Amino acid sequence: MADTDYGTTFSALPGQPPDEMFRPISGRRVLAESIARQLTTPPGGLFWAPDKGIDLRAYLRARLDSSALTQIRARILATLQLDERIVDVEVSVTYRSSDRVLSIKLAVESAKGPFSFVLDVASARVDLFGFTEG
Repeated sequence: MADTDYGTTFSALPGQPPDEMFRPISGRRVLAESIARQLTTPPGGLFWAPDKGIDLRAYLRARLDSSALTQIRARILATLQLDERIVDVEVSVTYRSSDRVLSIKLAVESAKGPFSFVLDVASARVDLFGFTEG
């Protein structure tokens, strides 16, 4: 794999308390959390990348039918294809009306190799599940 370095930082997902042990994260996990922030921050909300950002939580205020989910998927793809760290990405979007959660399944190919995860987006919380490298 390429010697790309995504740095080391602390986990900080929107709507979640920080890791109480302040354990650092590195590698593809840094990229996964960056993706989560890009998908849950309004445009202009990332000071280092003012042209990036989608606040998926805003979609939860509207009626989410299959057409809306297709539009959300297209917007996610367009945003992530602008990220130079991402070589390729596959996205599927579902909506669980029972608990009003958008569930985004991502399979990402980066310069450091593939990884996947599921991002569950609720109006006040973002959860990253099933992060798997390789």
